[in-house]
Amino acid sequence: MAGPWIPTGRPCPNPGATSFRPRTSPSGTEPRSCVSGVAVSIDYTEDVRLGEEILSRLRDAYRKLRNTSRFLLGNLHDFSPEMAVPDGELLELDRWALAHTAATARRVEEAYRNFEFHTVYHSLYHFCVVGLSSFYLDVLKDRLYVSAADSRERRSAQTALFRIADALVRLLAPILPFTTTQIWEELHGQDPPAESVHMAEFSRELDRYENLELLERWEPLLRIRHQVSKSLEECRQEKLIGNSLEASVRIEAGAETCKYLGRFAEDLAAVFIVSEVEIEQREDLAVDETRITVTRTQSEKCARCWNHRRSVGTHTDLPQVCSRCHSVLKQIGALS
Repeated sequence: MAGPWIPTGRPCPNPGATSFRPRTSPSGTEPRSCVSGVAVSIDYTEDVRLGEEILSRLRDAYRKLRNTSRFLLGNLHDFSPEMAVPDGELLELDRWALAHTAATARRVEEAYRNFEFHTVYHSLYHFCVVGLSSFYLDVLKDRLYVSAADSRERRSAQTALFRIADALVRLLAPILPFTTTQIWEELHGQDPPAESVHMAEFSRELDRYENLELLERWEPLLRIRHQVSKSLEECRQEKLIGNSLEASVRIEAGAETCKYLGRFAEDLAAVFIVSEVEIEQREDLAVDETRITVTRTQSEKCARCWNHRRSVGTHTDLPQVCSRCHSVLKQIGALS
């Protein structure tokens, strides 16, 4: 007896495989994108395996790619290219994100030239899930939602998001044609640089953001961030904290590591997504050794940004907010 049917129209030689009946969606986009995802995610130089578990993972992967694009578009609703911050004025984290995007784009374009479509798919998936969603976009939420709408900090973030979205949609277009058509129309509106994303070339704007030195400069910080995240999760499981913003982080390290972290002193709390970070130099620790302690912060919670700050309660006209939020509210005219 023939095995279950798969999209090729031929019976599957493995009776354990399951036929692919994609779930329907209002626009019909998800089933078609999942089918194309099956084709490009598989290394065709090896034996091809197909089953319900693989198809389920591909559906989840597609949704993550789509949701990353939705986040990018959602935070560009009040932005146009004319508002872009000059390259020299971009914040360092945003320049890191663009450098990371440029490095990914170079790798993906090379994979396209070599017809390594599975490398294209998995590189872009890793970029969206790890580089963007798990780090950059997560850190960026505070700046996007708390800063004044027209502030340099927020416009710098939106400039990076726009250029990342423009590059990403072009790179995804050959493997997710229906989804990227919708993203392109939403991203560029009535004045697109090309009639269709499928008539546009890969972005060359990213070339000027290639910066291996900047990526290497941030690499140790990302490793320390991973350690901090692990400690935060342990504290959450022990019910010491709930949200990470309730945490105060103390990092003990050798002189060299303390000097390195000192360069990021103003950004550490935002990068770790905690309310307070303290650095202490310890001579008894090895050069690359760090000791991380997480405690519950004693500072009050800001009613606007939800960060715990010592400045909460110091402003008589609005005691429930921190100094940063108080300044933003004055800037936008919400306070007299």
